[in-house]
Order: sequence, then C-alpha cells, then structure tokens
Amino acid sequence: MGIGLTLYPRNPYAIQTEQKKDIHKHVTDWAEASQKPKCHGINNSTRFTVTIAICAVSQTEGELLIGLDVDGIYRVSGNLATIQKLRFVVNQEEKLNLDDSQWEDIHVVTGALKMFFRELPEPLFPYCFFEQFVEAIKIQEHDSQVKAIKDLVQRLPRPNYDTMKILFAHLQKIAAKENMNLMSSQSLGIVFGPTLLRPEKETGSMAIHMLYQNQLIELMLTEYTKIFSSD
Repeated sequence: MGIGLTLYPRNPYAIQTEQKKDIHKHVTDWAEASQKPKCHGINNSTRFTVTIAICAVSQTEGELLIGLDVDGIYRVSGNLATIQKLRFVVNQEEKLNLDDSQWEDIHVVTGALKMFFRELPEPLFPYCFFEQFVEAIKIQEHDSQVKAIKDLVQRLPRPNYDTMKILFAHLQKIAAKENMNLMSSQSLGIVFGPTLLRPEKETGSMAIHMLYQNQLIELMLTEYTKIFSSD
C-alpha cells in the first residue's frame, strides 16, 4: 500500500499548499518495494507508484517543480544521515513536514528521491526491457530512434509508465533552467541513467552500457513530448 505524503513547503524553494492544487501522489516505501517480483515480460505484474515528494518555486497552479535555479540540483549530494532519516519518516508512514528545518537542504529531498529509485529491486526500466532500450538508442536515424523508444515506453507496465512520465516531466523542467542550475539534459542523463536503466547482471560491457544509459535518459528528456504523447 502506498504512503500518502502531506507536504508543508518551506522558504524560496516552496509553494503554499493551500494555494496550490494537491500534489500528493502515492509513494511505495522501500520496505514494500523490496518484496516486489522481477519483470518476466511486458505483462509484468510488478505494481508500484512513486511520489515526486517535492515542493518548488512555481507560478503555475499545480506544477510539480523543485528549486529550479539551485546550482547542481540532483548532481550535488545531500547529507546521507539526513537522507536516511527522511527515508525512515516516509517508511514509518509519518506525516512529512517539509517546513521542518531539518529538511531545508533541497539536496536532501533530491537525494532521497534518487535513493528510492536506486534501491528498487528492479529499476524503473524493467530488466526484461534493458536490451531493447539499448538497441533502440543505437539507432542512427533520429526519428526512427525516437519512435523505437516511444514504442518501448508505451509497452511498459502501467505503474512504470505513469511513474516515468511524472519523473521525466519534472526533470525536463530542471533541464529547461540549465542556464541557472547548470544541469542540462546530458547532465541529468549522467545522474539518472545507471539508476533508472541497468542490466540484471553486469558484464564486461559496463562502460558501454553506461554510455547508452546516459544517452537514453538525455534523449527522453529532449524528446519528452513526442515519447510520452498518446499519438
């Protein structure tokens, strides 16, 4: 069962919840996620949803954003002990009060999000799709490459697809502020590639795989609209 988070925004990185639409989503705690089965095909029964448990600067009602102008957001590591404490609070189904000063470092919140994806027993891109995504990113002709990736994304288990769409929409907004935060689509690809897409068993091709992992995330950010459109 997912955990409902009540978010209480803080300082310049926050938006007032009473003035914004509800941005609550369900989040699977780490303990529950560890019990989920591996992917055995595109009809995978793995079910998980995630909250982008973030509050941010936004002038648009209901936006899911996060400190867009923070230098090195997602690249800079937060304090590990504080991240682990945040993780514990979420796992204990406690109300998460981001107005508490102990969570004021935005890198703690982003670090917790990265940790969530890193600790899933099976990555957001299921193992059984790994080789297919690698082959798709190898395609030289750009339009064909985008189409191949879009087709694969559309075949993902629904919880994976929904989570991916939310996450990539958020990261796309981060990349759009590259001039302030110095986090381009390429930089985000380097940060998230190995976390979201990885083989079940590493081989001697680890360095090559990392290149494709990074390139895939970068492309999905730059071509977000095409890949996640319903057309």
